[in-house]
Amino acid sequence: MRSGARLHALSEDQQKKFSNYNSNGDYAILVGFPQQLSKPIGASLTPALHQINQIHVAQDYMSKRDA
Repeated sequence: MRSGARLHALSEDQQKKFSNYNSNGDYAILVGFPQQLSKPIGASLTPALHQINQIHVAQDYMSKRDA
């Protein structure tokens, strides 16, 4: 989760459905963890995906491999 980002406020009905998850911060963990995890994974894959997207034909691959 980005610094300064806020979680969606739960409605009264949602708070009742979440009950124990809402009371001690587990909701924040359930929402925040996947968001925090996806950022570094996405950043680490970006350079590799950029190189893969530059390959259009087999010759592109061969010239990148030899360089």
